[in-house]
Amino acid sequence: MKSLPGRDPPARGALKAFLLALLAFAFAIPALLVSLYTVARFRMPYNEEGHHFDGIVVHHAGSEFFYLLLSLALWSIAIAAGVFARRFHRLSRSG
Repeated sequence: MKSLPGRDPPARGALKAFLLALLAFAFAIPALLVSLYTVARFRMPYNEEGHHFDGIVVHHAGSEFFYLLLSLALWSIAIAAGVFARRFHRLSRSG
């Protein structure tokens, strides 16, 4: 099958879709882990000084907002890679 000028051959589009899907999966795993850690940090009982001691480490209140922003950034990358993977997959199937 001959490809149109300016368009990738279908096999290359399928490869791009696969690689982007793999990238989306690779970013979704740490996004999920950071999200779960963020929820755990928000649920910690902090004292009046904003500290929580879990027996090993002293956690400071306010650092969970950094983890929230990090998880949002990871989720946005994972979702964008998934959307583009779907788009490349559709383009490679249509021809």
